Amino acid sequence: MSDINQINSGQPATSSTTKRSGALNQEGGNTASDAAKARANTPSTADKLTVTEQALKLQALERELSELPAEDAERIESLRNEIAAGRYQADSERIAEKLIALEKELI
Repeated sequence: MSDINQINSGQPATSSTTKRSGALNQEGGNTASDAAKARANTPSTADKLTVTEQALKLQALERELSELPAEDAERIESLRNEIAAGRYQADSERIAEKLIALEKELI
């Protein structure tokens, strides 16, 4: 095996390394040009895409959301009025439950 210092010294690799790589070339065809020829002679196949279960769930959720109206004008107006009048009380427990449920759907 050639010494690591010979790589930068400009000295040729030892004959044992050359012979070993020559044997690989003769037996296995392990050169860059052989690999390129093999790829050129191999019919191309289509790329394969695997979609995870989580990605499928996200796609389904996106479809559902796209079918919903962008906003519920009546609900928004009602909430604005309640907030302005000081009557709106956020239910933090309900909000937390909904967030947890959403997270579980995504997992």
